[in-house]
Amino acid sequence: INDGTIAAQNFKEQDDDEAFYFPQRKPEDGYIDWSRSAIAIYNFIRALTKPYPGAKTKSGDSDIIIYRGIPFEIDIDGSFEPGVIVSKFHNGDVLVATKEGYILLTDYIGDFSFTKVGEKLYSESTNYQTERIVKRHYAKYPENRISKAILKLIKR
Repeated sequence: INDGTIAAQNFKEQDDDEAFYFPQRKPEDGYIDWSRSAIAIYNFIRALTKPYPGAKTKSGDSDIIIYRGIPFEIDIDGSFEPGVIVSKFHNGDVLVATKEGYILLTDYIGDFSFTKVGEKLYSESTNYQTERIVKRHYAKYPENRISKAILKLIKR
């Protein structure tokens, strides 16, 4: 019977020399990289959705905060660059091209009413954002090593 207690032998004291850290993200690190796949962007949006600050893009000078997007399969004539608005719907949903497929933006704060089909949304590469996060971390905590999994993202 497990009464909720954990035996002391299950714990191992951390070796601080082997410790690593995951650097802190900030809201400005949440720009979408439209050159990724629809599934990768979908997961990025889900990771940053409410109660977090949301994923971001820009249309012109206007910030758009995205809380929900759905990978979308559709047969469309022609090809679109990643980040290009493919279609706008009467209910406010916006279909955007990605590197692989499309994503339907259904919950966002911002105004797509002035954007046109064919307009390209602002994109910021995942590599660039990760480099910025790592530099900020080392400037503040130079002695705290970053996880190898994070550093591998920069080398992709």
